[in-house]
Amino acid sequence: MSKPKKGAAVPVRRRHVDKRTLFVRIVAGAIALLMLGSIALSAVFL
Repeated sequence: MSKPKKGAAVPVRRRHVDKRTLFVRIVAGAIALLMLGSIALSAVFL
């Protein structure tokens, strides 16, 4: 009974942190995709 409680308590904390990290990852991923896309486009055009 104590093990499931600990497992339930950890994911809640992780979820709260993951929401922020997920948002940062999405933003960083979007910027990285845009940069990679622009580099690929410039390489294709050049």
